[in-house]
Amino acid sequence: MIRSAFIKNNTVANVIVGTMEGHIPCPDEVGIGWLYDGTRFTPPAAPVPTQEEQREQIDTVRDERMGAGFVFGGRRYQSRPQDLERITATGLQAQAAIQDGTGQVDNLRWHGDDTDFIWIDADNNLVPMDAPTVLAFARAANAHVRAHTLAARLIKDDILAGREVVIENDPRWPPRPERESRE
Repeated sequence: MIRSAFIKNNTVANVIVGTMEGHIPCPDEVGIGWLYDGTRFTPPAAPVPTQEEQREQIDTVRDERMGAGFVFGGRRYQSRPQDLERITATGLQAQAAIQDGTGQVDNLRWHGDDTDFIWIDADNNLVPMDAPTVLAFARAANAHVRAHTLAARLIKDDILAGREVVIENDPRWPPRPERESRE
């Protein structure tokens, strides 16, 4: 069946099945809002996201990038929310061990067990860590979170100021971690 479009100001204002005087035959995919230049139909431009939608997208990108891992000591580590909680808790435990004197450099049993303390990197390698190293590791994880949070804030400030941004590829995002883990 033939479809026809009614054009007003170079824009499709209505589409009907059939023909009618003043309507132009059109392909099936044409709908209200499409543009017509006198010879062909083109879809309308994608709607511009609202500031609120853009801020939500920034939060989503921030969380995805933040959770993609970080590099410490040449190795890549996971940084999902549950990973960051464990890193923070273990960093506090390391700080307490340093303060009470059991968390000395090269003492891998600072955590109170009779086994060496290890962390597992993103490539599933066992990485021995003394308390000072764990504390530095926790600080690196915190810096990773801060860098993403600040980048998100700066990008949001640009949106609020009416400046255009390309959220996913904004150069203010910290670089994604390279797979630097080693066996």
